[in-house]
Amino acid sequence: MSIDGPLEIQPIQQYSIDRTRLFTTESEGLDSVRTCVSILIPSRGRSAKLANLLDALSDQVLDDNVEIEVIVVIDGDGTPPDVPVSLDVQLHRTVHVGAGAARNIAMSCARGQLLLFLNDDVVPEPRCVMAHVRAHDGQHPMVLGYSPWLQPEQPTWFDAFVQHTPCIFGQIPTHDGALLDWRSAWTLNLSVKASCIASQNARFDECIRPVYFEDIEFAYRLFGHDRAIWYAPEAVALHDHRVTMREYFAREVLLG
Repeated sequence: MSIDGPLEIQPIQQYSIDRTRLFTTESEGLDSVRTCVSILIPSRGRSAKLANLLDALSDQVLDDNVEIEVIVVIDGDGTPPDVPVSLDVQLHRTVHVGAGAARNIAMSCARGQLLLFLNDDVVPEPRCVMAHVRAHDGQHPMVLGYSPWLQPEQPTWFDAFVQHTPCIFGQIPTHDGALLDWRSAWTLNLSVKASCIASQNARFDECIRPVYFEDIEFAYRLFGHDRAIWYAPEAVALHDHRVTMREYFAREVLLG
């Protein structure tokens, strides 16, 4: 499925704490003068969880030379959340175009040397962003953070099945510094150097809808079969998404 004709993107509002500083993606080094991390969030129908995510981002502990900008694209459905005053945030709304297209919109607005993709239903721990920045110091083009499932108050056996097996996200790496291939490029907590994307003019395939696998397909086009993804378990973002048995089987049917 494709979108015909020009896509209308409506800037809802922009909240800025300081836009006098300039950032560039031309330098590979992330320690040159200052590092900007562009945090890109597609969101659809989960306004309360998006608000929790923005609150968590406002609590990030950053080095003095690191700043973040947050770009949220509301994909057709959702109420714009209240934005913490400390965050530099752009909010955009579009017709329902799908997660891949929403990420492409966010990328077109980004200024940072690093792009950090987050789901709208994750809750990053305070040092998550810095863990991504430090992992990229090793010249790795892409970094996968650790996103354990948030434990429900009254867990069931099916919750345990989802949390402790690879039934949804495949095999989870077991140690810091594991080098992974495209099959682990899950955009619920994934960062990539902007220069890597710019060098290939890479974008998410907007035809992969409604959901699933547009992220790993994107990584395959970037890196092929190379093990280019560094696993950084210290970059923790809890995944607040309880999957029911009905949802799980509906997902399996959709995947074929």
